[in-house]
Amino acid sequence: MSTLLDASHTRSVNGVNLQPVCSHLRQVLSGQRPYYDIRSDHQVVAVILRGVKPKRPEIPAIEDCHWDLIKECWLEMLQRPPITDIRNSMDRYRITMC
Repeated sequence: MSTLLDASHTRSVNGVNLQPVCSHLRQVLSGQRPYYDIRSDHQVVAVILRGVKPKRPEIPAIEDCHWDLIKECWLEMLQRPPITDIRNSMDRYRITMC
């Protein structure tokens, strides 16, 4: 993963799909699987294909700064911040907890 977030590779990974990374981040911070409230795998696939993102969990609460980062990763590819910005945010949150 360090290669993915290495600033020297910014141009080559700018098109990398960070949506799964942020879905995992959401899962780690909340303790809940994405789409935990949908029972069927088929329904989950249908929801994803419609572009519906997982809900922000209420309990445990995810800090606003973390949720904002997750939402940025879920933007359309060309709207997402550069990977260096994502890396810097993650480093900052790791140190300061927002």
